[in-house]
Parts: sequence; structure tokens; C-alpha cells
Amino acid sequence: MVQALELSRATLLFLGWKIAPFPDHDESRVIKHYGHADGHILVANVCSILSDLMEIVPDWDGHDLGKATTRAIRQIARKYPALNGDVLAALAWTYSYNWK
Repeated sequence: MVQALELSRATLLFLGWKIAPFPDHDESRVIKHYGHADGHILVANVCSILSDLMEIVPDWDGHDLGKATTRAIRQIARKYPALNGDVLAALAWTYSYNWK
């Protein structure tokens, strides 16, 4: 089972939070940090979270990008309550970048 702290750190590494100028999905950072076996497991979990996030389609009739992002992150936070504030901020960064 993946630990919440490891999943959070892996998500930040994968997205390039505070490393890259824009969300940069890079599994090599996760694998370098956690090793081949654990890294691949964590990448799969991160990709699952990102898939769930990107399935939340903005309601452009009722939301602008900021409100759509807030709505999406609230849904992800409910589904993945172990994710910390930095991860939720990184996911918001990713979501808003992808839907802009």
C-alpha cells in the first residue's frame, strides 16, 4: 500500500511543482527518487489521481477557470483526503494549466 506522504511527494515530483515553469509530467524524477519498483508503483498512483482530476470537465456556463479549478480540487480532495495542501495546489496548477 502506498503511504500518503510518499504519494504526495511523488505527485509533486511528477508534476514538477516548484521545479518546472509549467506542469511537466516526468516519471523519471519519481523513479530517481524512489527507485525503479517503488517509483513505478507511485507513478501509476499519481497517474490515477491525474486521470480522475482531468475527467472533471469545467462547466463553462457557470464557472470561469478559477471557479472550475476550485470545484475540481474540492472533488479531488474529497476522493483523496490524504493529499496535503501542497499537492492540492500542484493539482490546481495542473488543472488550470490544462484547461486554459
